[in-house]
Amino acid sequence: MRFIARRERPIPAPIHNIWIYLNTAGPFTFNGQVPGLPIADFLIGAPSSFAQNTISQDRERQRYFGIYVQDSWRITPRLTANYGLRWEPYFGTVIPRGWVSHFDMNAFMTGMHSTVYPNAPAGALYPGDPGYHAGNRPMKPRLNDWAPRIGLAWDPRGNGRMTVRASWGMFYDMPSTLFYYGYSNEPPWGQAITYNSPPGGFSDPWFGFPGGNPFPYTFNKNSAFPKQAPYVNVPLDYHPPYLNQWNLSVEKQIGANWLAKASYIGTNTIHFWSPRALNPSVYIPGGPCTINGQTFNPCSTTANSQQRDCCSRFSTACRVISRCSPITPGRTAYRILGQRCLPVRIPIRTIGGSIEETVQERTCATSLICQQ
Repeated sequence: MRFIARRERPIPAPIHNIWIYLNTAGPFTFNGQVPGLPIADFLIGAPSSFAQNTISQDRERQRYFGIYVQDSWRITPRLTANYGLRWEPYFGTVIPRGWVSHFDMNAFMTGMHSTVYPNAPAGALYPGDPGYHAGNRPMKPRLNDWAPRIGLAWDPRGNGRMTVRASWGMFYDMPSTLFYYGYSNEPPWGQAITYNSPPGGFSDPWFGFPGGNPFPYTFNKNSAFPKQAPYVNVPLDYHPPYLNQWNLSVEKQIGANWLAKASYIGTNTIHFWSPRALNPSVYIPGGPCTINGQTFNPCSTTANSQQRDCCSRFSTACRVISRCSPITPGRTAYRILGQRCLPVRIPIRTIGGSIEETVQERTCATSLICQQ
């Protein structure tokens, strides 16, 4: 019997340390919402959206440490076992300046605002706020991550001409580089804003925007929060994804020069991170119809997606009773449409608050109770 213990990296070693500056020059998007062809929208100067943001920076730092013990045991002359246990704690990605946030539904429902950034929407928490217990991280570290592994090799007849092998192991994963890139565009430090269907078109893209052109922008504790901006949200109590992998193989020597082999390999993934829409735009068939005092024909277009949100532009005393799917591990996003009635959504793709429509938009059934 032998016993092996090995440390893989210095304690703990950085696996990525990022510091990059970002800027968006102001792209226009055309989707054919007016005459039906994107190129026609371009020619008449009718963009479906306009995006702009300040010069921002993405800083992420993540460390890694792994240690394992392993033993090989020849149980009988024909059966050998190899087994081990790996400890792979997840320290979490650190955002050095604390430019990270978390959306808490309970805080939103009670109208609680941040003490770090008082003008932030209800439910948005930041490092230093009560209820935010992850430090300068998007999620809390998890130190109790253990990965056992075992393998068996068996010679059924003891003549060395046939072997049966089986093994099973658990393997953890962690966020990749730039996984939390979206935090860099959040207000108040990022100020990435998308203005959907700007009425001013090419000539004056910020025409009609509440408060006027939000740029240039100065960042401080009392900075104003725009009404259409991206927010990234990750559950604070988070489990890193891991997978189980197993295999079974049989080898048989035939004659002096032939070998036959049959094998099976299986895997399954646990705590797989994926996005899910929590406050999608509800599809309304047909038309015309009136939504919050506005008439649309047809009822559902990309131009009125925010009016069709489960929680859209209602009065400031608004209570939401939602039967949408609960938050699941994954990157999430929400954007501001009002201080008291904040829509929450987890899009497949989010660019400056502009939500790409997906089939998930039809999965939400939400009741809205608003005081007049």
